[in-house]
Amino acid sequence: MCKIDRILSTEVRDFNQGAPAGRKMTRKRIRYNTDVVFAVAKQMKMPLDKTADMMLAKDEFKRVYKSFSQRDTVSVNSVAKQISLALK
Repeated sequence: MCKIDRILSTEVRDFNQGAPAGRKMTRKRIRYNTDVVFAVAKQMKMPLDKTADMMLAKDEFKRVYKSFSQRDTVSVNSVAKQISLALK
């Protein structure tokens, strides 16, 4: 099983903030997205920053955003599994 230290061993770096979003996200949506990214990092056994970079490079954050509307029928782990399979 993956240790939390491995997941949290991220690098500190500057954030390139783009244009501000048109709408604000709710706390529920932020929490759900965070849970999915943590689950993907845990399944990939990688630090969060590298996992997020891979997700950005392969445009997998779209899948995270779309899965929020199906959160009652699809679990976080199944979404994370689909994303981690797409990243491999």
